[in-house]
Amino acid sequence: MNHGTTGYNRQADMWSVGMVMYASLSGQLPYDEVGSRRAEEYVQNHETLFASDRWRDISSNARDLIANKLLVISSSSRITSNVRSMILGKILN
Repeated sequence: MNHGTTGYNRQADMWSVGMVMYASLSGQLPYDEVGSRRAEEYVQNHETLFASDRWRDISSNARDLIANKLLVISSSSRITSNVRSMILGKILN
């Protein structure tokens, strides 16, 4: 989600990384709402975001990366692509 006037940027890529990571780990998309406001509400509610039993065996580090660093409404609060590889390396090792 990027409601700014700057258009597409690398922070939008980070949102996409979060969507792909969520789908890869759970086998489903984090939300199926068409309206962006409903999607924002869903992503901000971490209990709902990770409610599925599929998340039971997923590490807290992976959930934290998705919820607090990638699927963050404010694009300026998302991690940058510069630190992405460092964080992903920690989680995958």
